Amino acid sequence: MKEQYKVFAINLKRSSDRLKSLSQQMASQNIEYERISAIDGKDLNAEVREKFYNERRTIALIGRRLLPGEIGCALSHISVWREIIYRQLPGAFIFEDDFYFNASLSDCAPIQSWLEDSPSVVLLSPESENLNSIWRKNKKITLYQSRRTSSGCGYYINLLAAKNAIAHFDQIHHPIDWWSKMRRLGIFQTYLLKTHDGRSVVCPYPEDRISSTIKHKKIEKNKTRIKKLKQKFFWEYYFRIHKKLF
Repeated sequence: MKEQYKVFAINLKRSSDRLKSLSQQMASQNIEYERISAIDGKDLNAEVREKFYNERRTIALIGRRLLPGEIGCALSHISVWREIIYRQLPGAFIFEDDFYFNASLSDCAPIQSWLEDSPSVVLLSPESENLNSIWRKNKKITLYQSRRTSSGCGYYINLLAAKNAIAHFDQIHHPIDWWSKMRRLGIFQTYLLKTHDGRSVVCPYPEDRISSTIKHKKIEKNKTRIKKLKQKFFWEYYFRIHKKLF
């Protein structure tokens, strides 16, 4: 593939099996990529967590604390966004190490020019998708505007979106892949990319193939009405205070 923009891949040092799988996937499409050493949430001490993670805001917003792995994951993605800004790249593909290609990445080349004038994130995986309207297409791919998207398995982010996202995460206060929430805040527009036959570009490996590095505990979902109201009013207050930044 002739690269028109940078390709980054995030991988924990201890996950050598994932690195092998990642390298095989990249080699299958002749993609040169730069490995980014992921930040292991288990290694973060209390001082570092206090500096970069706002627990009170997180609980008020999503009703629970972030797991150490989620904090490390967020810091890892933020470090890649900072690289995009530092190098003044027009945009970059960012992959985690638990995916496989479902279509050709070279077919995605046009999105850089399609989205260069506005802050944009393009999701390449099929998870939690809610397609809205077709925004643009060519002979190989279709780009949809999206209302609800998640997953950091594989995505494209441009320079404008990276700058806005960094400003948003003055401290980590929700999972890094809550793209729909950031879209509603006006930080960037979110899109989903598919081939004309409906395939996503990448898919996450099933849990029994490559286990998750973020061990989720069972989360109590039965919130009381009071907790829900507290969360709602906190978010409305937070939005009023921060909307001027964007």
